[in-house]
Amino acid sequence: MRRFIPNLLTLLNLLSGSVAVVLAVLASMMDNASFINIAITAIALGAIFDVFDGFTARKLGVASPLGVQLDSLADLVTFGLAPSTLYLHLQMAHVSYDYYEPKGWAVLIFVPLLLVLFSAYRLAKFNIDTEQKHYFKGLATPASALFTLGLVLAIENGTASPWVSAMVWTPYAIPLIVILQGLLLVSNIPMFSLKVKPFTLYNLVPHLLWLVITVLCMIFFRWEGLAYGMIAYLLLSLLFKKRIVTACSEH
Repeated sequence: MRRFIPNLLTLLNLLSGSVAVVLAVLASMMDNASFINIAITAIALGAIFDVFDGFTARKLGVASPLGVQLDSLADLVTFGLAPSTLYLHLQMAHVSYDYYEPKGWAVLIFVPLLLVLFSAYRLAKFNIDTEQKHYFKGLATPASALFTLGLVLAIENGTASPWVSAMVWTPYAIPLIVILQGLLLVSNIPMFSLKVKPFTLYNLVPHLLWLVITVLCMIFFRWEGLAYGMIAYLLLSLLFKKRIVTACSEH
């Protein structure tokens, strides 16, 4: 029975992501923004299950190849497909296409779905790359999803900065964000992981700085600050690139 516990948590992650996808679609169909908040809550719940499935598997000593594959499939839905449907909702609910011919903007509507392809490639690459045990190559799918959640929450709840609100009304902003986000997912940029080994203050510096910056951003910018926190994560990873790789290679 205990062998199934981690897989059950992974399946609950998958269920959470699937619920988020349905709610995001319903939000666009019924013009009900409250569904978006519930969808984002479902993604956050999926992230909690994602943290504890691997932790539980290691603690119970029941980690398995099946669990690894299930985890990637669940992450693809919760942190790939679900965020892409949130972007799709923004495209349909907020973007003004008044000055564009249908043939010109119709293709842009589907650009958010590229995030699913980038996420799938990133997860497959992660599964076969033994160097990513203690740090990531490219943006992890949960971090990518957090950026999306911060942006969507700010826009949908009316707390976004004026420049962000204005930006989202342009037909090219979201497609550009999605493409940049996708390229970061499949890049080889070393990014620090929450699994810090060896566990020393020296190795924790990027994590502590990121935590402080993210908290301050959320205090001053509210939900939008979560997106800025993810940008800080990228910049700190670039700043401490050598330290991240060196610490992990020594371990």
